[in-house]
Amino acid sequence: MQSLYVQLSTLIDTYASFELKRKANMRALKEEFYALGLDQKVPYFEAIFEYSAINILGISLDENSFGEVAQNKYIQLLAILPKAKSAPKKHNVSLGYYGKGALLDVELKAHIVAFVLRWRFEKGFLALQKYDETVERYLDTHDQ
Repeated sequence: MQSLYVQLSTLIDTYASFELKRKANMRALKEEFYALGLDQKVPYFEAIFEYSAINILGISLDENSFGEVAQNKYIQLLAILPKAKSAPKKHNVSLGYYGKGALLDVELKAHIVAFVLRWRFEKGFLALQKYDETVERYLDTHDQ
């Protein structure tokens, strides 16, 4: 019986921890959104979650070269529109252009990388919510 209590307690603590991290992440993500001037390209903060992906060109997010700037490349934030919302052959939207990698300010690079990582963190939670709701809807209509 004690083991079940410990397992449940651990599960609750983990859930609470993720919710706290998620809220802190959203606050920081909003700060990065404005710090990068993305409000000039995106009509309102919540609209960034309408994109299916956000990528960086010129800064590596690969595990082996994380954060490395490609010196001879240009730095750009690209958002990918879902196909249903984009014109034919117009899936990529430039959210920000930051010039040559060799000239990129270290602080600006930190904002760019943090924005993308924080966006992906929240987008992962939104995907979980969507699938949780989809499963519930399915189970409600297909009584088991």
